[in-house]
Amino acid sequence: MMKEFPVFCGKDCGGDACPLLAKVEGGRVVGFRANPAAGKGIFPCAKGYTLGDYHYSPYALKKPLLRVGERGSGRFQEIPFDEAVEIATDGLLKVRDCSGPQSIMDLSSAGSTGALHNTSLLCRRFLNLFGGCTGLEGSYSSNAAKYALSKVFGSD
Repeated sequence: MMKEFPVFCGKDCGGDACPLLAKVEGGRVVGFRANPAAGKGIFPCAKGYTLGDYHYSPYALKKPLLRVGERGSGRFQEIPFDEAVEIATDGLLKVRDCSGPQSIMDLSSAGSTGALHNTSLLCRRFLNLFGGCTGLEGSYSSNAAKYALSKVFGSD
C-alpha cells in the first residue's frame, strides 16, 4: 500500500524549499509529486522530483571513505566513522594550531534549508567554540549577485 509523506526539496535552485509529497511503498520512496498544500506560485522542478535517485544511487556515499591512492586515482577504502571523525579532528587541530583560527573559513550555507534548521548557525557555533574562524559577509549567492550586478549596471 502506497502512503504519502510531506517533505521538501532543499536543492536551493531558486525555490523556497519546494514542498513535495513523497510516495512511499514498502518502506522505499518510489516518487514525488507537488504538495497541493504549498499554495499557488510554487512549482517544484525536476531536481525535487528526482531526489529519490540521489538517495538510492549506487554512487551515494553510505560510509566514510579514506583515499588510499594518489589523488585522482579513485582508490578508496571504507573506514569506521570514529576513525573518520578522528582524521577530521586531527586536521582541524593541526590547521588551527599551526596557522591560527582565522585560517579556518566558515563556508557553511544551506540555502533554503538553513532558514528551517539553522544548519549554518550550528557550524558557526562549533567553530566559535573551537577558537573562532573567518566568516563571509553575506552568502555565496548574495556575493555572486553583488559582483554580477556591478558588471550589469556598470558601477562598483
